[in-house]
Amino acid sequence: MSAITIPLLSFLCLLCLAGHSLAGVNNMTARDVDMNNLKPLMLTEIRRGIQSPIRGSSADITYEVRNFQITDFVPPRTYLTLRRRFPPTYEWIGFNAQVYGRFDWFYDYRTWWVQQSNRGLASVAITRIGFSVYITRERGFITAGYCTSRRPSVAIRSRDSGLNWLDFYVIQLLEDEIERLLSGPNGLICTYVRRFIERQGRTVSDMIDDNFGGIDITGGGIDITGGGIDITGGGIDITGGGKDITSRRDDSGDELDD
Repeated sequence: MSAITIPLLSFLCLLCLAGHSLAGVNNMTARDVDMNNLKPLMLTEIRRGIQSPIRGSSADITYEVRNFQITDFVPPRTYLTLRRRFPPTYEWIGFNAQVYGRFDWFYDYRTWWVQQSNRGLASVAITRIGFSVYITRERGFITAGYCTSRRPSVAIRSRDSGLNWLDFYVIQLLEDEIERLLSGPNGLICTYVRRFIERQGRTVSDMIDDNFGGIDITGGGIDITGGGIDITGGGIDITGGGKDITSRRDDSGDELDD
């Protein structure tokens, strides 16, 4: 072979090796991540965000929810997937989270011939809470990227007796309004998740490291210097026209059990 053909073939082989390594890392997923350490911090973030009352109207009815108090919280089941290696980008999928609480509610119904209002105490169960958010770590910082959340299930039960048809109608309006406010890329669920990631960056980074601690996310670049090819962090070195495959172990080949 000519002097040009050998380095060219070596370069192509190294690109194949590097691409195979990156593809293997990008498909790595940690399932059922332990969220017990994050539960108190997530609960704090939720409580911080629900202080504002919820107000709405429909036709001749105005309604309001205030003094929301959480009585129980079940953290989401979590999957973490490494989506991109440079910069390190992960997808955090959470699902089946649950929030239980109680609140004060009020409504006022007015027409030209009738006026009716009521207030009381209600309990609420918000279940099937799910979201997907992208997390990027770069230069010592952690940021939350695109997020989306599905519409949860909201069930409200009044603690008062003697409810009439209008009371039940308003409760249905409240359920629909809370579901709408929580879901979607700009909903409250994604807002809380983004704030949690950015305020608790160190804790989120620790969660990622606990599940992807064996992966080297800093090396793997390609550098052409001195007439040879040097793949850093990959255990392969071609310099001075010769080929030296070192015995370094590549941690990116570690696999996680499904």
